[in-house]
Amino acid sequence: MGKWKEIRISEIGPVFSGSTPSTANSEFWDGEYVWITPADLSMVDVPFVNSSSRKLTWLGVKKATNGLLPENCVIISCRAPVGYCAVVSCDFSFNQGCKAIMPYEKYDSLYLYYSLKMYKGSLERVSSGTTFLELPKRELDRFKISIPLDTKEQSKIAEILSTIDTGIEKTKAIVEKYKRIKTGMMQDLLVNGIDEKGNIRSQKDHKYKDSPIGKMPIEWEENRFDKIAKNITTKTKTMNDCINMDSIESDTGILLSLNDSDIKSDKTVFKKGDILFGKLRPYLRKYWYAIFDGTCSSEIMVFRPDKYITSLYLYYLVSSEGFVLFNDSQTFGTRMPRTGWAIIKEYQAGIPEIDEQDRITDKLLSIDAKIQSEQAYLKKLQGIKQGLMRDLLTNKVAVDALL
Repeated sequence: MGKWKEIRISEIGPVFSGSTPSTANSEFWDGEYVWITPADLSMVDVPFVNSSSRKLTWLGVKKATNGLLPENCVIISCRAPVGYCAVVSCDFSFNQGCKAIMPYEKYDSLYLYYSLKMYKGSLERVSSGTTFLELPKRELDRFKISIPLDTKEQSKIAEILSTIDTGIEKTKAIVEKYKRIKTGMMQDLLVNGIDEKGNIRSQKDHKYKDSPIGKMPIEWEENRFDKIAKNITTKTKTMNDCINMDSIESDTGILLSLNDSDIKSDKTVFKKGDILFGKLRPYLRKYWYAIFDGTCSSEIMVFRPDKYITSLYLYYLVSSEGFVLFNDSQTFGTRMPRTGWAIIKEYQAGIPEIDEQDRITDKLLSIDAKIQSEQAYLKKLQGIKQGLMRDLLTNKVAVDALL
């Protein structure tokens, strides 16, 4: 392990401020030169960036404060918000919401990127502003990070962290792939179902019938929501932990936490097997299959399946695109749009027999298991990365020990 030193950012390389050429002059815009903003950085999950939503012409570049900077600079957002960063892998310009650091030859750009990522909270603390935080150039200049003096050691640390990042991005892609597969499966299964042989039906090889909501398999029955589920409104006054809107992760059906209640208030009682659905801003897709008895806030609706539908089938129906869009299209309230039972009860769906419901939910449970497995692995990788950043970027663990 080589020598380390705590040095200012300005010692690693000069810090540049960005600018915006006049947006009123069309000759400056819609060219081929990358012009990076905090909004561009907010959409980057990988260490490198080489594109932007808006681009400059050469005339626009000449109007920019620093013209074009070369590749391998590190760019960081310094307002709205502070701390998004990336290594730029092309020549570029940037706006006043960012600062760019051009590392001297003996400093590794990727190492600097990971250090800035780790110290995001510290950079926010030295920022100032009332409407929004802004990191001044003078504060970024004198901000200190720990760094090995040996460039090869810097590069090796950056390589290890980059390898973990590659695994994270690949796992994210797998999760998104399975989510797309699930979306397509739900569309097929909740509209066409599965026959006795385990095959998804089609109108080519199976009898369908007309209904108010379109064609459906002849065996299915069209039902309003209030015919297949009950709206549970049983209340209790309690200070026990309960489920509220923040407790449920959007679009996953995952319960994140129970929330403390510091006042005794009316809460809705739910039982194991009930389906919870957030009525505030239905597009947030807050739904959960209850795996225990408990209570929830008034912004959560509780549905209990009738004898014609299983709990799992009701859960997938409530989480479906059709159900969410139906409710989102009829919300009331401008500032806090919400749905309610008067709307939800009118939702119509085709309902198969119980045995077919079981075949459908088995398929969906299988793809959910794959998604959850990959999400767990993703969380593990992200934890490993955070641990490695703390250890390697602060010299707590020598990089040689990991080789």
